[in-house]
Amino acid sequence: MAFWGIEVKPGKPYVHTYDDERGRLHVSQATLGTGTSTKKSIVQCKVGDKKPIYLCSLLPERLETCALNLEFEEDDEVTFEIIGQHSVHLTGFFYGDNEDQDNEGDAYGSYPLPLWLNQLALSIYRGIRLYEEDIMGTTL
Repeated sequence: MAFWGIEVKPGKPYVHTYDDERGRLHVSQATLGTGTSTKKSIVQCKVGDKKPIYLCSLLPERLETCALNLEFEEDDEVTFEIIGQHSVHLTGFFYGDNEDQDNEGDAYGSYPLPLWLNQLALSIYRGIRLYEEDIMGTTL
C-alpha cells in the first residue's frame, strides 16, 4: 500500500488515470480545505463519459470531514471536481497488484480484518462462550 493525497481546488479538476504499477486507488476521506465562503463545497466524481455523481458535501464549521470507502480501477479517467468555494483534500492509498496475493479475501473482494480487530473479536467470542458454559453448564 502507498499513501495517496491531493488537494482539489475549485475550478481545477484532478484527473486520475489507472496505473498497473500503483494498482487501484482507494479514496478514504475528504476534508474541507481553504476558502472564505460559509457555503458548502461538493466533491463531484466523473468516470469516463458517464454522468458525474456527488461523493460528499462539506460545510465550513459544521461538517468539514467525510469518511469515504471508494475504489477506482477503471480504465477510463476518473475526474474529481469541486463545486463551491473551498478546496477539498482527498486522501487514501493505492493497492499494489502484488498485495492482492497476500490477502485472503472472500469471493466478494473483502479483505482480512486488522490483527487487533481479529484479536478483539476472538476475545469477545471466548468471553461469550465462557459465560454460556457458566450459565448453562454446557458448551454449544
